[in-house]
Amino acid sequence: MLVQLCRKRAGELVYEREIARVGKHSPSTDTKAVRQLGFLVDRVRFAKRFAVFKCLILMPAALAGGLWLSRAIVLAPGAASFSAVLLHLPSILEVPLDQGWDWVEQVYGSVIFATDLTPNLGLWWYFFMEIFDHFRDFFLLTFNVHLACYVLPFSIKYRQDPLFGITVMVGVIAVFKSYPTMGDHALFMGLLSLHSQIFEYLRYPLVSTLTYAYCTCLSPAFHHLWLNAGSANANFFYAITLVWALGGGMLVLDAMWAWGRERWEKERTPIRAAVRSREEHVDGDASVDSTTSNGATATLAVSPEEAPDKSDKPRRRVVVQV
Repeated sequence: MLVQLCRKRAGELVYEREIARVGKHSPSTDTKAVRQLGFLVDRVRFAKRFAVFKCLILMPAALAGGLWLSRAIVLAPGAASFSAVLLHLPSILEVPLDQGWDWVEQVYGSVIFATDLTPNLGLWWYFFMEIFDHFRDFFLLTFNVHLACYVLPFSIKYRQDPLFGITVMVGVIAVFKSYPTMGDHALFMGLLSLHSQIFEYLRYPLVSTLTYAYCTCLSPAFHHLWLNAGSANANFFYAITLVWALGGGMLVLDAMWAWGRERWEKERTPIRAAVRSREEHVDGDASVDSTTSNGATATLAVSPEEAPDKSDKPRRRVVVQV
């Protein structure tokens, strides 16, 4: 999705730059400007392909560089800093390549294998405390694959709006990761605020807000009652983490529905406007009957001079239930 976002933005930048340079300051009869605009599609396509190439080269390079720099910081004696790495670079290079990678398991392996079952806002710790050990590997695979299987569908569905795809994926990770924090949900909400055009289409914003407020207030209280006061058990705290995950999942689904509805409204605005204009058009000779709930009927009649001839077509009646 990051590649899609970079690709889309690269094409938009080239298009805006070329239109500003050629289209606005040249007359429509200028042959050179017309030819330049004719090749604009090719330039935009080339810019998108080049952006994909840069992402496929730079992103793995940045990841590999970060891993090697982290290894060098671990192997450098003294304070963990960039200056210490430069000072002890010869001794670091002498270390065999198969050494100095113990930190990878501690940093990334703990997230994947859930080695620490300390109670947190996630859904993993209680589940893996309750299951038998010979089922642990199977459910570890299931939980990790479940979290990763959203990437491809979101990339396909939101290929026209990759930023929203990244936002939704961040929300899913915040709900289902092994060690979530409130910062993960704050990041999701911060990214969601970039899509203010869908806020009016949200169906349950009040419910989601109250769920987050409810869990924010009660999760510290239940954690204290269980681990400090000893007057509750693990089910108290795990119940509030389930409600927390429910609120996050509800907000993600609501945002996805609002995005789809906003796109639907934008693409079908002319059709809806035509239908609305036909519905609001009422002939001048129509009478309106207002029927109340107790059966009484009030009729709004037109004046005699405005009354149509009996030979005309039958008048329409619109009955409004009050």
